[in-house]
Amino acid sequence: NQYPDGVLIIGSDGIIVDANETFLEISGYEKSDLLGKRMEILMPKGKSRADHVCLRKKYVKNPSKRALESGIEPELLRKDGTSFPVDLMLSPLRTEAGMFTVTLVRDITEKQKILKNERETKNNLDAILSSAPIAIYSLSTDAIVLSWSKGAKKLFGFNEQEVVGKPYRLIPKIKGKNQECIA
Repeated sequence: NQYPDGVLIIGSDGIIVDANETFLEISGYEKSDLLGKRMEILMPKGKSRADHVCLRKKYVKNPSKRALESGIEPELLRKDGTSFPVDLMLSPLRTEAGMFTVTLVRDITEKQKILKNERETKNNLDAILSSAPIAIYSLSTDAIVLSWSKGAKKLFGFNEQEVVGKPYRLIPKIKGKNQECIA
């Protein structure tokens, strides 16, 4: 119960036989809501429920430790009906009572928000770099050029492909000046 991820144990017939406290916390369910129910009650209605039944049957025929197949962006349903994105890891558990699947469930809502913000920030930076009439570039903490504006191309005479990823110290002095540019 101290495990940081949600854990579901599911029979080969798709019936939930156990859930840890972390899963109950992230999903809003009580154990009594889940035990003895089909895993598909946690899936959004429609195509993903039908798809999951097929994927589950396929997994039972060839069980192995693995992350859910790439290209699939799974979501589960909370008790209140809202869906949330998850990373899933599957692992077979063979016992005298039969084959079960241990499913690790990680709520990735915050991770997706961070990735979305990073994409938006990058898009904003790209827009600034492509439209700014002045030289703008950015450096990593170890002085590697990370970005290069069209204005920097005009000032230095090098395009983005020639300098991004290279050490700042390799950038020549500004044309017509005797001093180095300060980033």
